[in-house]
Amino acid sequence: MSSQTDTVEADIIARILSRRLLPGDRIDDGDLRERLGVSATPVREAFMRLDAKRIITRRSSGGVFLTRLDLADLLRLNEALSEIEGAIAFHAAQRISRAQLGALETAIARCEAAGQDANLYYDANIDFHHGLIAACANPALDEAAYGFALRIIGYIVAKLDLPGQIEKSNLEHRRIHEAVASGQHDLARDLMIRHIKISDSVAIGIMGRMAEGAPRIA
Repeated sequence: MSSQTDTVEADIIARILSRRLLPGDRIDDGDLRERLGVSATPVREAFMRLDAKRIITRRSSGGVFLTRLDLADLLRLNEALSEIEGAIAFHAAQRISRAQLGALETAIARCEAAGQDANLYYDANIDFHHGLIAACANPALDEAAYGFALRIIGYIVAKLDLPGQIEKSNLEHRRIHEAVASGQHDLARDLMIRHIKISDSVAIGIMGRMAEGAPRIA
């Protein structure tokens, strides 16, 4: 049964990562059973796992939903993620190889070519951050960043959909790349923390954008 539970959990996570599931969306257990060819038990066990990680919410009135954050939750999770990403950039600046620097440059070029499409930009942006995680070579930091990111992906895309945020992110990527490439680990960490961390006003803008309907993959 565990392998089937893993399959259900992986399917839900894949849809979160691809932004086909956004915060507040209902997760249809019948659809999971039909598409994956499993019984109710592995679906229920996968829900229990994801509930324990606060990725989903099971409502007493019925139904399972991708967890929706309030403003305070978003700010707390973002603060934690910014510190983790800062540590990743710090260690990446100490360990990165020439080939990994090239991969970062390619990801930056993809970001800059994405224009104002928040979803397209997000995919290239993920490649940039994954490149730093690979250079950091610390699985514990990778796991921590992944866990937090799963809970706020929809909000990150909503942030990128706000005016001026993509341009700001592109400039910050260039500065982080320069600090990492030159081995300035303290600067790389500080730049990354500022890159990830959002102000109260931006957080309010994100929540407003989510209320309107965040950018979604069809």
